[in-house]
Amino acid sequence: MFMFLAAALLTPPEPINPVAWFSDANWQQLLAGKTDHGLVRIRVTVSPAGEAQDCFVEATSGLPKLDSLTCELVMKRARFKPAKWNDDKPAFAIYRRNVLWADGDSFDYSRPIDVEVSVDRLPRHVHSPVAVGVRFAVSADGTRSSCEAADKDANPSLASIACQQVLASYPAIPARDANRNPVSSIQNAVVSFVTDQPK
Repeated sequence: MFMFLAAALLTPPEPINPVAWFSDANWQQLLAGKTDHGLVRIRVTVSPAGEAQDCFVEATSGLPKLDSLTCELVMKRARFKPAKWNDDKPAFAIYRRNVLWADGDSFDYSRPIDVEVSVDRLPRHVHSPVAVGVRFAVSADGTRSSCEAADKDANPSLASIACQQVLASYPAIPARDANRNPVSSIQNAVVSFVTDQPK
């Protein structure tokens, strides 16, 4: 069933001081002579207590040791304010982020997209491509529900379509508890809208 909620009812996990997770890591040695940067996309299961329960690499840097270091540091240092259901009870959640290993702040990269949607036209004053983040509930059997925009300032029309697309076709992977049993969780995705029409 499609559900787009105007008011935020799902609270995602909030990372606590994430910059400190990766401080003092000897990543330069892993990159030396190979590349000037490494970008790792990770997926972390966050327990209702706000602890990192597991960490997987969704998109590799191409350097296995750097990928391993990234998850190793997350598992050792990461802490979160727990995700919450709409009844304010703590929830399991999936936290996904990109970790960029590079010198300086000038390095630019594209935001990873989970779903791409082609449309005939976009709302007025919105230019292609545009990305909309959403969060949603995923049951233990992988069923998706209760979708809402992650950003309260997101265009309502695009957020509604983004939720429709995610609930209809996004291949959500259920979170698992410490015993590896599938559990209900709060997850997120990014939907990109593109058009060939003039801007």
